[in-house]
Amino acid sequence: MQHYQELAEYFTEIEALESAMGLMHWDRATYMPEKSGSYRGVRMSLLSKLHHEMCTHPKIADLISKINLNSLDEWQQANVHEIEHEYHQSTMFDAHLIEKLSNTSNECELIWRKAKQEDNFDAVIPKLDELIILTKEQAQIKADKSSINNYEALVDFYDRGQKLDNINKLFDQVLAFLPDFIEQVIDKQNSLNIKQQHIELAIDKQHQICMQIAKDLGFDFDYGRLDKTFHPFCGGSYGDIRITNTYDEHNALNAIMATVHETGHALYEQNLPKNYYNQRVGKALGMSMHESQSLTYEMQLGSSKAFVNYLSQLLKDIGGIDISFQELWHNINFVKRSYIRILADEVTYPLHVILRFKLEQQIFAGNLKTKDIPILWNELMQKYLQITPPSNALGCLQDVHWYSGAFGYFPSYLSGAIIAAQLFTKAKQTLDKDRLNKFDFSGVKNWYKTNIHNFGRKMPMNELILQASNKELSIEDYKNYLQNKYLYR
Repeated sequence: MQHYQELAEYFTEIEALESAMGLMHWDRATYMPEKSGSYRGVRMSLLSKLHHEMCTHPKIADLISKINLNSLDEWQQANVHEIEHEYHQSTMFDAHLIEKLSNTSNECELIWRKAKQEDNFDAVIPKLDELIILTKEQAQIKADKSSINNYEALVDFYDRGQKLDNINKLFDQVLAFLPDFIEQVIDKQNSLNIKQQHIELAIDKQHQICMQIAKDLGFDFDYGRLDKTFHPFCGGSYGDIRITNTYDEHNALNAIMATVHETGHALYEQNLPKNYYNQRVGKALGMSMHESQSLTYEMQLGSSKAFVNYLSQLLKDIGGIDISFQELWHNINFVKRSYIRILADEVTYPLHVILRFKLEQQIFAGNLKTKDIPILWNELMQKYLQITPPSNALGCLQDVHWYSGAFGYFPSYLSGAIIAAQLFTKAKQTLDKDRLNKFDFSGVKNWYKTNIHNFGRKMPMNELILQASNKELSIEDYKNYLQNKYLYR
């Protein structure tokens, strides 16, 4: 037990460093002065190097070798397994590569911000190309040691153990079903003469509404914040969760739905097992599960009749906007082919993800040069959504992921949507419908805390999904959810 305690104490130190690094990342995206980026980048790069050195220190392997697993409880055993896996993965890469990746991704993201504003993809090509080369190097090292291809190695960073064949199988099923379904939904909207109208509202009023929504959904502001940024995200660490949002005075629903989405992430983080908050077993179970939590709130709950009723009252009380339930319902659940992923409706959204998934595979197979990304992007937009972006700012420059080095993350968005539908289908069997209809989502929060959040990383994702929903992951519930909502409502 002594060796386990030493190992746990060492990872408490690592978690403290990660928490500080997370706050530096949050500050860079929110309040950091405009010209401080290069200095911040140097410091973050050095901290990344220090973090890598701590995570690859030989004392970790030494302590693990001395631990008698039979003397530990299930949580402690799972923690050792998580640490051992992370140690083996971290020791694949030398500190110099990690430092270069951190520094290059920081530089690339800063260039991207300006390039996006100016719609100038050429400006970011050299640094993005450099970042892709470094990421390929990292991916290939992991692939060679894990007997997988380099892109699957990247996906594994965000969803441990997920196989490319399984992802392709699920996504191909979605792709076979969705295009015709989108056509049916849009035809139905047209036949009913349903229109979408943007809601204009001052940014300070939007922020006030978003703060109230996060609070009413269960976010604890005694342990977190909601601030403005370039691109919405949820960060921070246990006990100090940071939600960020972006606002458009001409379309208030964008910020409102982004808040609902990021609050889903935040509730996951705030309800992880407290006793293990500074240990690996107490962390969130991969990004597909994380996205399933945010998409449960955004899609399953945030577009529900109960939420629409609640929001219409909030818009009236705070924003002075008198909008009928029917009009707001159609605004939130309106389906249309559009350019921007984070603003897409839940029906067309998967095609945005699949497009990026296909592009990433081409990049890491060596079949797509950096300079040609906009060309293939536009071709796939036309193929999947029958529209072509009028600019790269509305195309391949819209997301921060690639420009911050997060290749392999995008599949988790669609996997998360599929998981969300399956888990919520199960949750609804035990939830009080009257409470749900009155916008009392406390039962939802408690169900997910009991069945998902409390487990941290105690078991693999597929096992947790099976335990919580009583079946293996499939698109059945996801498909039924969309059909029941948009065709049979």
